[in-house]
Formats: sequence, structure tokens, C-alpha cells
Amino acid sequence: GLFSEVEVDFLRSLSTEILFVNSDKKDYEFDQILMDYDQGLSDMVHYLMDEKEYRSIGYIGGIYEDDMVRIGARRHENGYTLTKEMLLTKDVPEVLILGNDEVAEGALEAIKELKFRIPKDVAVVVYRDIETLSTKYPTYTSLRMLPDIVWTTAIKLLLERILDGRKDTMKVYLPTKLELGDSA
Repeated sequence: GLFSEVEVDFLRSLSTEILFVNSDKKDYEFDQILMDYDQGLSDMVHYLMDEKEYRSIGYIGGIYEDDMVRIGARRHENGYTLTKEMLLTKDVPEVLILGNDEVAEGALEAIKELKFRIPKDVAVVVYRDIETLSTKYPTYTSLRMLPDIVWTTAIKLLLERILDGRKDTMKVYLPTKLELGDSA
């Protein structure tokens, strides 16, 4: 996540063995694990636009500002509210990218409530980060963050620092994986 300098100073006061996950520090003071979102996003856009030939893509999550984008906290309630708001406009996108599992839970609830059919009325791609949707929607198209690999790698890096005394810092990039399903 994102940490202010005050928060980083507080962490420094607790330990010298600190690792950041998805918090791209521009220096090399700490070990870091970063997800390769750029490659995952490139794979997803290529699939949606070139292979599936969608021409309008909406996004429910955080970061961007645009007509086919709704941003808010990455929570169930915002996924529901922002998706409902977008689907009630005259310019419904052909495909919705849902920013994480929690947002997707709410968004999919809104899609169902408004009686939109997936993928016939609106296609869906989910950024899967914590795997909460896998049992409810196992066949959905998703960009997975591979959390098991992230946490296994984090533990290995911390143990190297603590037990082996590694002093040099590392920045590790881990892949995302586009998994094709029946929702897009």
C-alpha cells in the first residue's frame, strides 16, 4: 500500500527488517515486491480490444477520471453504487473492468439487480486480488494478482534478511495472469 514518510519512520522505529508490497518506493532502502500491472493491463486490453473487439470499456475502482470510469473507495458498497450509476446512463460500456474483488462483489450485485446479462449486455473482467470471488464466480475472466506467490516471496525475503543477514535490498516484480473465462 501507500505509506507517508511519518508512517515509514514509525515502521523504522519498530524494525530494520521491512518489506513493502505494492508500494513502489523510489529508493532502495527497503525490500519491495511489486505486481507487474503494466504487462497484465497490456494483456487485458489486447484481449478485450483486439481479440474480442470491444470498443467501449468502463472501469469501476480507483485512479482514473472519465465518463466511463467511476472511482471511489475499493469497497463492496462503492462497487454496487458506482456500477448501478454507470449502468443507468445512456452510454453503457460494452465491458466493465472491476478494480478488485471487493468492488466486484458489489458491482456484480448491481448488474444482477438491474437484470443485465453477463456477457451479453455487459462483459466483465475482474482484477482478482484476494480470491474472495473464486467460489462464487469461478469462470469469470480475470486478471489475477497471485497472492500466494506474493506472500511466499515476502516471507522468503524477510527470512533472508533476518536469518541470513542479507544487507542488500531487493525489488522483485511478480507477474499478473490473465485468465480467460465466460464473462467477457
